[in-house]
Amino acid sequence: MEILCDNCPTGGVGVYNPGFWGMNIEEGKAYNLVMFVKSPETTDLTVSLKSSNGLQNLASATVTLVSFSRYQDKRKYLVSHNI
Repeated sequence: MEILCDNCPTGGVGVYNPGFWGMNIEEGKAYNLVMFVKSPETTDLTVSLKSSNGLQNLASATVTLVSFSRYQDKRKYLVSHNI
């Protein structure tokens, strides 16, 4: 997936992966996020697990992307809460 945003809104932009719908997210459990990303500039990327209706944030983390022309392997643990 490629995301291009020359004039991004202040709140940022979002994407979702419907391939993971139906996951059984449990309170206090850790979920391992692995992604390969690259960015033309240094930026923070917020990743999250949401409820099925998209209204409740079940887990989130910030991943800092450093300007790099090659893909970087980024890993983060998301710990669920407020379920």
